[in-house]
Amino acid sequence: MLTKTDLIAIKHIVANEGKLIRTELRYEIKILKMELSNRIAELESRLANIEVDINTIQKDIKKIKKDLKFSVDFLDHDYLRLINRVEKIEKQINLSPVL
Repeated sequence: MLTKTDLIAIKHIVANEGKLIRTELRYEIKILKMELSNRIAELESRLANIEVDINTIQKDIKKIKKDLKFSVDFLDHDYLRLINRVEKIEKQINLSPVL
């Protein structure tokens, strides 16, 4: 049978172990928080780089669209001029239209 002194000693041992476990858990939580903060900062940095890349790509796409529109307009205008020229030549030499 356990005496009152034994029970008090067991109570102190359990209390001390509980304090040690709480201290260890607090330490581990702090370390995990720091690691998590570092990872978040790293991800934020990578995200910022990706946003810069996306903005660059969007600018490039706008430029490509503008260049493409210019090219299509130029070629379309040039083609229409050529058609008119061919029609005039056909009329002058009395040829039937090919198209």
